[in-house]
Amino acid sequence: MSSQPGPEFTEPGFAPCYRHADRSTGITCQRCNRPICGECMVPASVGFQCPDCVGRARAENRAAGPRPVTRIARQGRALTGSATMVIIAIVVALQLINLFTNGLATQLTAWFTPLVEAGQFWRALTYLVSPAGFLGTLITGLVMFFIGRFVEEMLGTARFVAVFLIIGLGGAAAMSLASLAGITMAAAAGTVSVIGLFATNAMVKHNQGMDIKPDLILLGILLAFSVVTGTYTIIGQLGAIAGGAAAGGVLTRRGLHRTQRRAGLILVAAACLVLIAVGVLL
Repeated sequence: MSSQPGPEFTEPGFAPCYRHADRSTGITCQRCNRPICGECMVPASVGFQCPDCVGRARAENRAAGPRPVTRIARQGRALTGSATMVIIAIVVALQLINLFTNGLATQLTAWFTPLVEAGQFWRALTYLVSPAGFLGTLITGLVMFFIGRFVEEMLGTARFVAVFLIIGLGGAAAMSLASLAGITMAAAAGTVSVIGLFATNAMVKHNQGMDIKPDLILLGILLAFSVVTGTYTIIGQLGAIAGGAAAGGVLTRRGLHRTQRRAGLILVAAACLVLIAVGVLL
């Protein structure tokens, strides 16, 4: 039997480092394949890279603009959500006050278009924490406990508070404009604030290139529920979705600097205030 020759085998060769000609090495850069010595090796996800390739990669990342302002929770890190817990505590406290005052807390804080038009403008924000009965308070608190803490952890406490207030203004703007069509709105804390946070979460995930189909389906279910129950709550919900999505988009859009993000939030809030004024004054 004739023996078949095996495959050729070439011993690994050593070459001088491209930056230090007096040093031989058998390691090459994973990007450009140039030989690099121990001093020039920069650890990469796979193998090593040379200082030039690493420098070019960093320059490209800087040219792409600042990264979105998000702080996704690290695996195993507990969510705190200090602002979220304060909001939940306020809603619960007002509900307890209602139990002993025949609903006085809701009467003073809930949105009611005729009272807002009469000059009680604080209701454009206080309705977000106005209790809507024991069951409504329980459901709002539970949902807020999960989605609110997650969004707060992504954006940071200060930005979360700003987004929450803009959600309220967005819902108030929609309810104010509804009065132009002869629709009198009444709303307390409930799906308006929660659905706005869902919209913020969806926009943040979208800007990060994540799949938001489940979020859109959930938003659709919440809106469909309002339609089926035959309430006008959907008007405030649509405004909250617009406000939450706009705020979340401004905060997490690539290429925007801190001052631009701050200016964007101010513009969104100002637009909501203008729409509220239009609905109240006309």
